[in-house]
Amino acid sequence: MARQKAGKRPPLAWCDRLASWLATAEGLRSLRGLQGKLRTGRRSGSLPKNTPAGPRRIQIWEPVRAGRELAFERPAVGPFGDHYSARHSFTAHKAPSTLRVCYFGESAAAGYLYAPHLTPAQILEQQLNAIGRGCFEVIDFSRTNERIAGLMEAVEAA
Repeated sequence: MARQKAGKRPPLAWCDRLASWLATAEGLRSLRGLQGKLRTGRRSGSLPKNTPAGPRRIQIWEPVRAGRELAFERPAVGPFGDHYSARHSFTAHKAPSTLRVCYFGESAAAGYLYAPHLTPAQILEQQLNAIGRGCFEVIDFSRTNERIAGLMEAVEAA
């Protein structure tokens, strides 16, 4: 592809070609190979040096142990609320019959202006459980004001 001058948007045809290529198995493999290298310069899934072993924090959720069980708990919501899930904790290990979905996104995905009373993650969990083929648990990692770096860190940590 020819280079574009700074500040100019690429023609729509280029976007269509890129989307078509990313929809192929080869494009998906290439994108997955680049995911961890784009921002951090390291392989996806590899921890930076001097990272302590053991469970790591996921956004605001801190790892806590209750006996042998590992769970993640969030701090109490302040008087003015916050931009995170209404769920206050979740266990690291799910029941064998439970299918877990990790839900990531930004303002619309977080249910901005409706959260915490109604969120897309809550609706997704209700709808999945309504069709009945198992028990579903949707862990909502979406939040308003999310940036790509924070989103990538949350995905890797989850």
